[in-house]
Amino acid sequence: MDILVFALIVGSAGTFISALVFPQTFDYEEFYLLDNELSAEQYSNISIQVNEMINNDETRLAETVHREGSNTIELKINDANKGTIEGVKTEFDEILSTMGLSFTDDNGTQWNPINNFLPKVVTIIISILIGTIIGVVYALGNRRVMSDEDVKHYLGQKTLGTF
Repeated sequence: MDILVFALIVGSAGTFISALVFPQTFDYEEFYLLDNELSAEQYSNISIQVNEMINNDETRLAETVHREGSNTIELKINDANKGTIEGVKTEFDEILSTMGLSFTDDNGTQWNPINNFLPKVVTIIISILIGTIIGVVYALGNRRVMSDEDVKHYLGQKTLGTF
């Protein structure tokens, strides 16, 4: 019973930890339909603003794609949680607004979940194994008399009755 209890407790803790360490993340794509065609200079300025306001030196969180002669611009966000995606979208909307571009968003939005299944499962299995090992060590070190069989085993006596 001790082995099962420890395996369940440590396994539950491992499940909680895996949810914190490996949160659900997404690759996100959204197309913005601009009212007017975007010039190469305007697109260059948008890219610079995205790199200054959203991306940093270590990670390239967001990028934009524009095909010349088109009035659409695509925002791509890589490996981010929903809160981060919403924040990047807000900043990108501000960039377009400060440049005087009028647009319609939510055209062709795509959420692609990143599969964190394997690391989560490995973390849970390892935590259950650790709990099982702790339970076995605890059970082997436990010399308390808990049942009639323990009285017979440790004391070599028969029991007259139990409460």
